[in-house]
Amino acid sequence: MYVKELVVQNIKGYRESSCFRFSPSLNYIVGNNNCGKSTVFEAVMFIAGAKYDPSSLFSKEADGPSRVELTLAGTDLADRVAGPKFVKLKDYLHTDVDGDTVLRVERSTEARQVDQGGRAPASLDVKKLCFWHPERAQFENPTGIDALFKALIEFEPVWANVDPSDTADLGTTKVLGRLLSAVTRPFYETAVWKSFADAHGAAFGDDEGSLADLTRNVAGELGELVRSQYGEASARFDFAMPDAAAFIKAGVVQVDDGGIETPLGDKGTGMQRAFALAIIQLWAKYSSQIDDDEKPLVLLVDEPETWLHPAAQQRLAGALAEIAQRQQIFVITHSPYLLWCFGGDRHQLVVLESRGSGGRVLHSSDLGGLSGPYPSLGEITHRAFGICTEGFHNELYGIVAAHLSDRETNPEAGEKAIDDFLVERGLTHELTWKRANGRSFARTLPVYIRNTIHHPENGDNAPFTQVQLAESTAELLRVIGEIRVGSGRVAAEPESVA
Repeated sequence: MYVKELVVQNIKGYRESSCFRFSPSLNYIVGNNNCGKSTVFEAVMFIAGAKYDPSSLFSKEADGPSRVELTLAGTDLADRVAGPKFVKLKDYLHTDVDGDTVLRVERSTEARQVDQGGRAPASLDVKKLCFWHPERAQFENPTGIDALFKALIEFEPVWANVDPSDTADLGTTKVLGRLLSAVTRPFYETAVWKSFADAHGAAFGDDEGSLADLTRNVAGELGELVRSQYGEASARFDFAMPDAAAFIKAGVVQVDDGGIETPLGDKGTGMQRAFALAIIQLWAKYSSQIDDDEKPLVLLVDEPETWLHPAAQQRLAGALAEIAQRQQIFVITHSPYLLWCFGGDRHQLVVLESRGSGGRVLHSSDLGGLSGPYPSLGEITHRAFGICTEGFHNELYGIVAAHLSDRETNPEAGEKAIDDFLVERGLTHELTWKRANGRSFARTLPVYIRNTIHHPENGDNAPFTQVQLAESTAELLRVIGEIRVGSGRVAAEPESVA
């Protein structure tokens, strides 16, 4: 089960309805500062019933209600809802335009009365989580409180700017708690556990001298008082063996960072965040041992690159990609190093662009790539962050060369043919490239940069600047755009967010 779509309206900077589509695997959310990336996470947690501040979450002076709609999908959704626990939701399952079985939920500030199948009209407001009824074509509240939805799927946020110690929570619904429950499962078959269970029975059972025996008189007096004041009744204190998960939940992560050993929650935010991210990486190692019958856990990781060396960012990216083979993950990032594991056929890249009070949402599954069905890392880095790289420049240069090779009779276009073609397209010979044999040639900026990249051993030419790399990249994108449309100066891609 996974989040397939998210629709937000009048939530922070998203005034008009904006739709986000996600992969069941790994989803990267990128864009400039203040473009609404974190709002995506806040909207998900708003649906999930997390506490929120109306003055900061809802758009001020909005024309209409503030609302968030979330669509769940997955091959296991129907089977899970078919169980007796979720019988109230069975009529709300339906098939979407893609043929997927889905469940749509909404939380809205709009106060309204809804007739839910002939029953007394229900009063709906922001406190009620509503489910879309496919036959009555309306959102309804068949569950009352949110507990049923919370039992269906779990969201675990790791925020960049708040105390991340919740990630070290050993509760059964948390990452670390589920991990420990999985790896310690064999322990409950050992003689040590059996011995403990026997000792617990002796200490808390009905035998003479046990805790239950010592409290029997109090329980009897309690029952007598109830009988005298209310009616027939008896009482007994039962100290049953706790569920194994209760022992794990009661645990505490103790950390010694060279000083005194203290609980992780007492450490600084930097140390806590380091542990939170380390726990996620450990989850990648052990997640295959997690019981598939557990409710799905969706990870929401906000800017994990903070305080991490680039090499550590790449290791974390690999761990996230590993986890995403089994569960859905969302990652907000400003770092190209976190994107190096991007798999276009498995993952989704959501690029956010600010546009006044609203925003534009671009998806990698729609954009396609310049040299393939999906954007390359170089193209993503340019599109998402406005960063020009040598690798992306090489990619663009190769596209031009491939076009000329197809157009000409020769199997591979050479440097001069490419240079002449770029001049035909409006570039000028503004630089001189000196070869190692002493000869020199007037060349366009893209050819000069390409030669500099491919021949670092040639020290006779001045290195290009980042400004020149950006200018050359823009020119190559323009030329490729003209190639693809046949005529006219049309951009090869939407402008980058930076």
